[in-house]
Amino acid sequence: MSWDVVVTAKDTREAISLFIRRYKAMGASRIFLHYDDPGDVHPFDDDRVEITICDADYWAGSRPEGLELRQKWNATQARARSTADWIFSCDIDEHLWSETPVAGLLAGLPAQVLSVSVPPIEAVYDHPPRSEADIIATPWFKTQERDPDARTAFWAARMGDLAGLSVAGYWGHTHGKSFTRVH
Repeated sequence: MSWDVVVTAKDTREAISLFIRRYKAMGASRIFLHYDDPGDVHPFDDDRVEITICDADYWAGSRPEGLELRQKWNATQARARSTADWIFSCDIDEHLWSETPVAGLLAGLPAQVLSVSVPPIEAVYDHPPRSEADIIATPWFKTQERDPDARTAFWAARMGDLAGLSVAGYWGHTHGKSFTRVH
């Protein structure tokens, strides 16, 4: 069972390199890397990385305003080019984690399952990460408490007035990312 990953990126070379290494180590067959800012491109000489520069020619003069719309378009284009069984769409700062090989998990799904949502687990740090190793080495992560009242009380007790600025203690989204069946 094979799977690819697609990402729309605007980040440092180091962050993108970390993303590529992590997803290759997880077993991604191909990484579709779409550079959202054509003036901020970092080339990678890697047969498993397909780079697309999202410039005026790519958008044919009608670049969507919202990042999520651009991500959705890029994911649709990558899915059309993918030769894998599945494709995973995520952000550049989102790293998949599993104790079981991803290909094995996907292979175990019934044929009628066309997509799978992966819930977010957000890293927590006691100080700002200073290196790539710090980013990966944190022992703390937060997950979503299923009971909304318990979740609200938990984060209000820890964050005070700032709790209202987050969604369930998350600074990002809470709905997760998806694997979509390609073939």
